[in-house]
Amino acid sequence: MTILFKFIFIFTSLFFLNSCGFSNTTNNTTVINKEFNSRYKESRKKITGKLSASEYTEMKTLLENELGKVISDKQNILINYDQKAPNCILLASSENNVVHVLRNRVRISDEISRKYNTIDFFVYNPNSYFADLYASDSFFKKDSGFFFTNIFTFHENCQAFYILKSNGEFLKFYGEDYFSEVKAFLEKNN
Repeated sequence: MTILFKFIFIFTSLFFLNSCGFSNTTNNTTVINKEFNSRYKESRKKITGKLSASEYTEMKTLLENELGKVISDKQNILINYDQKAPNCILLASSENNVVHVLRNRVRISDEISRKYNTIDFFVYNPNSYFADLYASDSFFKKDSGFFFTNIFTFHENCQAFYILKSNGEFLKFYGEDYFSEVKAFLEKNN
């Protein structure tokens, strides 16, 4: 009886969330929020967990296939992601400033990755506001749709990251200016 109750509770909860307009898609008519305000703060999400050994192996294999890179079992994986979304502070910047911010993201990610035995990647969705900038730089990898559909499933912020530690722990974060989150997670139990 308890298992049936749990199943009904979970099913009802998921149905309720879905029917209440809990949507992870970006509406093309949505007004873009370019400010760090309450709307932006509410849109940020942080998801943590730990994969079993077999789940870790499967996820790592999927990431290796998608990224075209063999990754050591001893390395952590950091994927920086960019997509079109209704919350994007960087859109308020000039093009010159955007380029500067993007270069800073790469530099900071590289510094953190070196310090914490992490391999980092920069992936962008073709619908990203800055897709033209990314496409002109071979450092950025265009998403085939794998990351948009399977990893970064909330589409409320234009930037996000996913870290998979070599011990199976993971953190997914949606929001800009996230390197303090990256560093804190990599330092934890390191």
